[in-house]
Amino acid sequence: MNVSTHNGSALNTPRRHGRCPDHGLLQHALAAIVRERLGQPANAEAASYRALAALPEEYRRNRAMTTVHLAVAQLHQGDAEQACASTEGVFDLMSGSPLPGRLRVLLGDYYRELLTHAPSAKVAREWADRYRSEWSAR
Repeated sequence: MNVSTHNGSALNTPRRHGRCPDHGLLQHALAAIVRERLGQPANAEAASYRALAALPEEYRRNRAMTTVHLAVAQLHQGDAEQACASTEGVFDLMSGSPLPGRLRVLLGDYYRELLTHAPSAKVAREWADRYRSEWSAR
């Protein structure tokens, strides 16, 4: 879209999905990502939980993506079992729907992190055996 010719009508169009996420939700979701990138996984985990608590149930894709960020934070704290359990919830949330590209990329990133942080853990092998085909094939 050319900004110079944009008349602003799209800005005034109501959201198709009903409620607009509130500022607190966005703040928590962004804080989770930033804290993780800053190497503060405990703070990232807490922010992820706050974001999930604020996200409406019908925002399945957003909940799934936030859950992957939660799992990465758990993994970076050395809890591979909890991280794998968290990502199971992603597949439950998205059951019956194709996984969006960004979510597949996040799951791929999670899998690489899992292999880096827990390469010989039984839970990592089990997760890979069970879900690799689901996130890469959809």
